[in-house]
Amino acid sequence: MAISLNPMTFPLYGERLIEASAGTGKTYTITSLYLRLLLGHGVPSSDDVPHTNDEIPTAFSRKLLVDEILVVTFTEAATQELKDRIRKRIKEARKAFEQYLDDQVVSGDPALKTLIQEVADTKDAITTLRYAERQMDEAAIFTIHGFCIRMLQQHAFESGNLFNVQMCDDDRELKYQAVKDYWRQQFYPLPKALIKVVLECWSTPDELLNEIGYLLSDTPLSFLQDYSIDDIEIAHQTYLQQIDTFKQTLGVGLAELHSSILADVQAKQLDGRSFSKNNVAKWAASVERWASEPTCGYLIPKELEHFGKSKLEAKAKGALTVDWNLAESIQSFVDQPPELKPALKQHAIKVCREIYKRQKSQRGLLTFDDQISTMARALSSEGLTNENTTNVVDAKTGFAFAQKLRQQFPVAMVDEFQDTDQSQYQIFSRIYGRRHSSSKGDREDVGLFMIGDPKQAIYAFRGGDIFTYMKARKNVADHYTLDTNWRSSAAMVASVNQMFDCAESAFIYDQDIPFDPVNSSSKAKHMHWSISGDIQPALCLWQPDTNELLPKDSDYLSMMTEATANEVARLLTLSDQKTLTLNSEMGEKVLAPSSIAILVRNFGQAQRIRSALAERGIASVYSSDRSSVFEQQEAKVLLRVLKAALMPESESLVKAAIGSDLFGWRVSQLNRLNEDELIWEQLVMQFKQFHQVWLTQGVLPAFHQLMLEQQVALHLSTQVNGERRLTDLLHLCELLQNQSKSVESQYALVSWLEERIQQPNQNSQEQQLRLESEDNLVKVVTYHKSKGLEYDVVFAPFVSYFWPNNRQGVSITHDDEGNSLVDVTDQHKAEVAKERIAEDIRLLYVTLTRSIYACYLGLPGLMAGTKTKPDPKICPKYMSETGLGWLVGQGKAVTPDMLEDVIQQWLSLQSEHSTIRRSLPNLTYTEYEPPEKAIPELSANQFNSRIDYNWWVTSYSRLVSENHHVAITLPTMADDQEGANSALSSDYDASVETKGEDANLPDLHQEHLEPLYQPEDVTFAYDIHHFPKGAEAGTFLHLLFESIEFQECESEETRETIQELLTVSPLSHQLVERELPSYRLLGKTEQEADELKNKVIERWVDVLHSMIINVLAKPLQQGDDAGSTDFDLPILMNTASEQRLVEMEFLIPFTELDCQSVNRIIQQDRLTARAQQGLTFSNVQGMLKGFIDLIFEANGKFYVLDWKSNYLGVDAEAYTQSAMQDAMLGHRYDFQYQLYTLALHRYLKSRLSDYDYDIHIGGAYYVFLRGVTGNEETSSPFDTASESGVFFTKAPKAMIEALDQLFSGQAVEHPDKPILTDERKLAVSEDDVFGDDVFENTGISTSGDQGELF
Repeated sequence: MAISLNPMTFPLYGERLIEASAGTGKTYTITSLYLRLLLGHGVPSSDDVPHTNDEIPTAFSRKLLVDEILVVTFTEAATQELKDRIRKRIKEARKAFEQYLDDQVVSGDPALKTLIQEVADTKDAITTLRYAERQMDEAAIFTIHGFCIRMLQQHAFESGNLFNVQMCDDDRELKYQAVKDYWRQQFYPLPKALIKVVLECWSTPDELLNEIGYLLSDTPLSFLQDYSIDDIEIAHQTYLQQIDTFKQTLGVGLAELHSSILADVQAKQLDGRSFSKNNVAKWAASVERWASEPTCGYLIPKELEHFGKSKLEAKAKGALTVDWNLAESIQSFVDQPPELKPALKQHAIKVCREIYKRQKSQRGLLTFDDQISTMARALSSEGLTNENTTNVVDAKTGFAFAQKLRQQFPVAMVDEFQDTDQSQYQIFSRIYGRRHSSSKGDREDVGLFMIGDPKQAIYAFRGGDIFTYMKARKNVADHYTLDTNWRSSAAMVASVNQMFDCAESAFIYDQDIPFDPVNSSSKAKHMHWSISGDIQPALCLWQPDTNELLPKDSDYLSMMTEATANEVARLLTLSDQKTLTLNSEMGEKVLAPSSIAILVRNFGQAQRIRSALAERGIASVYSSDRSSVFEQQEAKVLLRVLKAALMPESESLVKAAIGSDLFGWRVSQLNRLNEDELIWEQLVMQFKQFHQVWLTQGVLPAFHQLMLEQQVALHLSTQVNGERRLTDLLHLCELLQNQSKSVESQYALVSWLEERIQQPNQNSQEQQLRLESEDNLVKVVTYHKSKGLEYDVVFAPFVSYFWPNNRQGVSITHDDEGNSLVDVTDQHKAEVAKERIAEDIRLLYVTLTRSIYACYLGLPGLMAGTKTKPDPKICPKYMSETGLGWLVGQGKAVTPDMLEDVIQQWLSLQSEHSTIRRSLPNLTYTEYEPPEKAIPELSANQFNSRIDYNWWVTSYSRLVSENHHVAITLPTMADDQEGANSALSSDYDASVETKGEDANLPDLHQEHLEPLYQPEDVTFAYDIHHFPKGAEAGTFLHLLFESIEFQECESEETRETIQELLTVSPLSHQLVERELPSYRLLGKTEQEADELKNKVIERWVDVLHSMIINVLAKPLQQGDDAGSTDFDLPILMNTASEQRLVEMEFLIPFTELDCQSVNRIIQQDRLTARAQQGLTFSNVQGMLKGFIDLIFEANGKFYVLDWKSNYLGVDAEAYTQSAMQDAMLGHRYDFQYQLYTLALHRYLKSRLSDYDYDIHIGGAYYVFLRGVTGNEETSSPFDTASESGVFFTKAPKAMIEALDQLFSGQAVEHPDKPILTDERKLAVSEDDVFGDDVFENTGISTSGDQGELF
């Protein structure tokens, strides 16, 4: 017996099943349990203190964090909604505790009041809830697929899962390829006669895929029958032999059986009308003819069944003299004839599954289903090998994995548990189940709460397995139920209770899916709907007049469609007149169109309803359409438009495009194209303009322009389905615009569109039709899609209608223990039909429980009988096979009398208000005229605020770009015939502020390499000085250092990385063409040419690798005043990755920045003081943004480093300290390192509690990559060669602090020194620059040669 659940006393540990009927507050319960787990609420456990029965422990063993409480549901939308609800509830709880602490009135939520009363430490609770609010982005609330993939990735070793698997959202192509491979491998080698048999089963691979495609997965599969075969041809011959054997048996006894039947007919022992002499003779002749022919196929004459035991017994009037042994043999043969197709199906399923799994394994792919099956295998206690795993997952590993997950998530709540399947249940059972864990039974160390409603298990078509739920229900001892409906009116709740309570077996599987009537809430008694003050019934049973027989099912559908549209129009009209009201304890409200839902089974029924509504002037929206947008007519129209735009000179293409009803041209307008050349030219020009915009901006802007010119939106707005069409058009254009980024040309985009039109994917989220409007429209929804939703008034006009699908195929059934079995025959139709009807009952329950105030239900009418059975029959014909038919007939064929008896039972319900009423469908045609809305007078708003045009995000590059650089004379490459017309353009470093990240590179100490071919008029060598110059080269060199791991720079893997980067870089073409111009390759084969080109690339890879090693292995000098030895100088290859911060982005806010203040401050820097002009930029306020190439830590100090690719000369000797200082000043890199140092200063100040500029800031390095030499033996670490290519400085502390104050908007005391501006270029003497008075408080030594910093 299930226990009524109280969220505040529910034990928060152990395995527990919560059954939540529709509208009973399931989400509220989940959020309440979540709050209790966060706060540690409940009666604690104590082994020393005995508890009475009323004081059983209810608390978990400790308080949990949000990332320790696992909540799992089954859709992304449900996951997001649940996360939002939990976040909102935590916030409400925190506010309630704060109100209580401040002696304010606390929220009326009874659960929160209980928590406030029973949680001892209010301040601690507030702190806990506030922290939970902040951490909600880390909450473990997932879909089942999301949970599995996260755990497989987080615990790759424990699960045996590969790290590098790739998610596959759409596996249709994989399945299709698997079936095609099977078709080719298995069927092509067969003899022609057998191929004919195969083609009788499936004419194409597509037909085979349609039949078995949903079974191609990694989910374990069992077959109801064993038709295993290894060889198709041998199996075929075996079955033919069985038929031949039966023919031989039949040939011996058929004549005697024929005679015996005639004798029994003569003796009046057998029905003479069925077994007349002529009939028996024709049957026998047909069977004899079949038996005498050679057996080459599986066609069996229908006449054979008349000689079987079943037919003879059915028509027997007495004891027959026939040979019953032969009759039984015939019956067995007829019931289970030897045929190849069942065995071929099973063979195809097994082999295709293997091919499918092998393809995924080879490509490293994981589908959504694989996530679950792989997780289940990883947790399995049996040794299983997984194609996408690195090893065998044994029992020990599976147990360890489960233990890890229990530790990570001590408590799990599984929402919508009725929609689970065997693999999903296995996952949670192995993690939390008593049989699989080492926990102490029902103690508080773990908890698994399975929450769902088996009466709403309606998703068998997408894998939901009610039998798994039933199995779990038996395994779990503690059952709880939510028994109060908080959604619907009291009358609506009572009506649903009455309908299902009257049935002896409401849901077929009564032991596992019992129906327990639910209670209505205290507020429900105030809820009802009324017309002109008269309270209306909650459940209206529409039954056609039984005195007027319906001709056929289609007439019944038409009647219910018209009745629904008429009634909706009537209700909306009454609501507009304020005579129809919806009443509750909150007051009255009118019935809005969006509060009306019409529930249907499929798209066809939806179209019927929507057409009838539109005819009456009622707008509606179908919110269950899973069709692909590429299936719509608009996709073909758009394709014609694109083709016309590509070839506007083609008259046929342009006319085909403009002739679509999308543009709304009348016949007369189209005819004028043939008569008026000017109109034709204008139209062609529009398509040419379309093509040009498409080429420059994209297909979406182009189509927007065409829509504007042709007034497409205006034309579609006048059509009934115009909004839907316009939504589809814009959806298609958006998909095309996104895809255009991935294709090479416009023609490729058109081909892509053609392919999607031919093969649309309804399962693709991006292709599914979007809701065309969020306006106040009547909702048309499928039964399945309506689950979880609620509406004031619900119509279900077609619940009595069903049409069977007689297509033979593969079906799933279940054995007595609930295990899924695949049936490749049609021998178990009854079991399959029973399961289908059981789900249809659950669909009916979902339908009825969507309504708050009222529900209209379509009951069957009557149709004329047959000549042999003239009594009227139920219409629709197959009503007995619906869920409603089961409630009426309990598995028997529904008759008119039976239907009337059940209706009377339903109507017998008595309550305060009339609850259920039977009436005729509303066939009075009613149009709906919505009230005219008052159109407000529009006027433009006046903008009275002020826009600050002087605020923007600026950067070092932008600030110095306003500066007029001084021409710096630089060395040129004397033997380089390319020359250097502009020194500054030659030494420009392209990557002043580029983004990047760490990686890896190799080691070769190669000197000059002779070129393979040396043009006579060009002289160059293989060294870094001859590497290309310019922006592209600079960006590439930066990329190298961002892509390597410094400590592994000498490895072969690093060299391979360099080669990969250079090969894909445009520089590779420049390098090859420079050495191997096209005339040098004349007469070479393609292979020979490729070999020569690869040698060029490999030599440059050696150069770059050597350069990288030189740079990273070089002790970074700090000048002779730094006091460092070569043992404690920073060496980049010795820094670990955690000691480096690559491409750190910074944003520094400032109120106002003016160049005069900046110039005064930065003159404290010795290098800046040498500048022949100051910075000149306009005053600016906003943010300063930048990227620092590298920040690294060495010996407790932090340094900024910038890579420079500037070209200063033909060899390392050109990269002296003096030359580098000139380059630094020429480009104002001094201002750059000052800003970078400021950023580092602020960063460390916020990170280090004991931060001190003098102690922690090491300085700034500028590494001129072309000038760094190897680690030659030198007498001193400060030799000139040792300093080549590396510039070092440390900005004065006083200057950085002054800049910090300036950027913070504080007043700064400026030193009394002249300001260098563009208007006043001062001749600054060396004494002025390096005088001790300037740097007396900076801590920087001025010793050394004047004119040199170091």
